Amino acid sequence: MNIRFSVVPALVCAAALAGCRAVRPDLSEPLTWTELAAEPVVVAKGEKVIPVVVAADTPENRWAAMFLAGTIEEMCGRRPEVMVVSAGQSCAVSEGLFIGEAAGESVVSSNHFFRVVARDGCVRFLGKADYAVFDWCERELGMRYYCAGGKYVEKRDEIVARAVDYSDAPVFEHRTIGGNTDWTRVAKTGSTHRGGVQVHAPYGWNHDARLKAVHPDIFETGETPMLCYGNPTTLDYYKTRIDRHIAGSEDSGGIVDTVRKVVTVCQWDAPIKCKCRWCRSLYSHDRANAGFASPVIWGWFLSRLNAWMRERHPDYLISFLPYLNTVEVPVGGLGGLEGCEAEVCTMPGLAMLKNRACKEKEEGVLRKWQAATGR
Repeated sequence: MNIRFSVVPALVCAAALAGCRAVRPDLSEPLTWTELAAEPVVVAKGEKVIPVVVAADTPENRWAAMFLAGTIEEMCGRRPEVMVVSAGQSCAVSEGLFIGEAAGESVVSSNHFFRVVARDGCVRFLGKADYAVFDWCERELGMRYYCAGGKYVEKRDEIVARAVDYSDAPVFEHRTIGGNTDWTRVAKTGSTHRGGVQVHAPYGWNHDARLKAVHPDIFETGETPMLCYGNPTTLDYYKTRIDRHIAGSEDSGGIVDTVRKVVTVCQWDAPIKCKCRWCRSLYSHDRANAGFASPVIWGWFLSRLNAWMRERHPDYLISFLPYLNTVEVPVGGLGGLEGCEAEVCTMPGLAMLKNRACKEKEEGVLRKWQAATGR
């Protein structure tokens, strides 16, 4: 399993929550929590159920509305109606569960921030409203989603929710789980992060007969799609393709993202092992503690590309993917990478990270790249 990390500071709880009933034993504390001086919200009692789930018309909100109505039905056997309203459309319903703009109050959703307000016969899910729904289902309804297909609900005849106003947001701005399943939605995966490599870009260069005829030396020696990152010609051609893509005259094959303003540097899905004269001249055995390629690809190519980008396209970010025999920072460190982003791909996987020695080593790798890039 390869896990990519983009490390950002953890959110700090805004209030002392000792003894707060928001905290179930298996859940973390929310960012803020206020219990309101109001009557609880009765979701289901006797034969009755809260009449409607109203969602603003987005794919995420519609899915969350169906999930919420379905969870209530699984718990008590009665299902509220689901209503979807378009932007600007009025809703005459006075009691119900309201998702997104249908809740009637806007909340800035930076870093997937969300807020839940439950009072006066209503629950309003604001900000990143689908995340608010999933969190409330866990925190108030006792729902758990342990894995794909592993949903659990408590069977109840009566569902009564506390009158509260609380908010939360994911600690990490970049969160991924392989696959796009119901579980990954409920696990609140996603990203508000600007950066991110296009993994294994550039795409298609090795299939371009004309390019290989004109610039055969920009590829590693031997039959391989890997670029030769030690050759000055490769660096010059990389710059050319960046310029052309930004100017709109030629696609770069995935190395430039003009929307996020990100430039990718990423080896193909294999170790770097070029033995051309350029790479041999850069190799230093006493520095290459994780294979001879580390100082070649990152120390030489990236530092020079970064210097050029800062002058030529200063509003762009270089995002690169250290892994395999380039994941280690060479002995003595690296210079010239300030402002770049290292999306470190750890190789042992989550299970092995439970081992203290593996965890400490992988954490050390992350911190060394953090020091090298200042990010």
